[in-house]
Amino acid sequence: MKFLDIRIECLEDIKVTSALNQVDTKESLSYISGSVIRGAFINNYIKIFNISDISKDLESKKLFFDNG
Repeated sequence: MKFLDIRIECLEDIKVTSALNQVDTKESLSYISGSVIRGAFINNYIKIFNISDISKDLESKKLFFDNG
């Protein structure tokens, strides 16, 4: 198993919401969840490699879904 140690420096404030939050509720967290970071990587990967569905692309599937 491989691990990455990544330091993320936010150049501006970020806002992360969930579907469970009410519209008028604001919550401040001192961390960025792993799922948000993973989603950001996947989003950039999709843009860079112009992939429409990563679940159907064999290389993407191996990287993101098969414990790659």
